[in-house]
Order: sequence, then structure tokens, then C-alpha cells
Amino acid sequence: MKIISLSQRKFKELTPLELPKEVFNTEAKMFNFRYKNEDKVFKKLYQQSGHIFANKLYTLEMLDVNRNYLPDYFFEPDYLVSVGGTIEGFTIPYASGTTLSILLNDKKGNPAISLFYLKKIGELLNQLKYIRKTTPLKDLYINDLHEANFIANTDKGELYVIDLDSCKIGINTACPARYLTTNALLNNVKGKIK
Repeated sequence: MKIISLSQRKFKELTPLELPKEVFNTEAKMFNFRYKNEDKVFKKLYQQSGHIFANKLYTLEMLDVNRNYLPDYFFEPDYLVSVGGTIEGFTIPYASGTTLSILLNDKKGNPAISLFYLKKIGELLNQLKYIRKTTPLKDLYINDLHEANFIANTDKGELYVIDLDSCKIGINTACPARYLTTNALLNNVKGKIK
């Protein structure tokens, strides 16, 4: 991956990306970022050393190497970002729209629109299955699969996948996921499948 170098002064001029209250983020601070006349998001990682950081860098590299096999609606990381000479995170293209979580929870929303985007998720998962079957990319899965990691662009009728840096790809270690955690409430349900 190519690297964008920022000075500490330039970094301090960045403005935080305002996330809706329905979206929570535990691994990075997000900033608005503009590079080569394109809007991006700079994801400044909290963890910048050790196994977790190495795993994140491996995941980013695998996404970059396999970019040609990924669909256009995957908003995969595109640049590493160095601040004051230290890799502190990466950029992703800015996805215009609203998170699917907001769209689905809108009490005044149109159920047909919600259904349209839920069907798009099914199509996307089928396309991933096809990618695993027909390309060298045999181990690609959206690990943190939940409604806040999709952006619905209702003007264009498109659905974008974000947070791909948490995907399962190659031999990386799967990252924690919103609904797939060892301390999930589901673990306390009697009679569940182990």
C-alpha cells in the first residue's frame, strides 16, 4: 500500500468525523480527510503495536493485493497514513449515504426500501460466495457483519460495505465482531447450539 505522510501540525488540523449515535467505534478515531481532491476517512487506530496492529496491517495488505477481485461497492482501505513518521492508520473512501442501521430503525421509513437493501445484502453475500469459489481469494468473509457497517445511498439505490479492515482474509486472525463475541448475551441462553 502507498503511504500518505502527515506532519503533526497537519494532523492537528483534521476534523473528527461525526458518527451517528447508532454507530459505535472501538478501535479507532475517525477523521475527515481530503487527498487528491477526493473525500476520504482517516481511521487513526488506537492500537499501534503488537499482534493486533500486525494483524491489521496484514489484513490491509491482503485487501490491497486482492483489490482486483473485490466488488466496487466494497470501500476497502486505500492508503496507510503516517503521522510524524509513524504509521497510525489508513484511509478509506468516503461513502455518501446513511448507515443501514439508521435506515432500518426509521419508524417513518418505507418498509419497501428497507426490504430492498436487505435483499442487496443477500446478493452481496452470494457474490462473496462466488468470489471464494472462482478466484484465488478463498478466505474472504465479512467478519463484523452488522447493519452499521453498510452505507445505503438511497439516491443511487446502492449499498456500500465499510469496515473491511475487520474482514477475514487469508491467514489473518478474525477480529472481534459486534454479534460474534465470546461474552455475547446469546452465550447465556439455555439449550443453544454450541
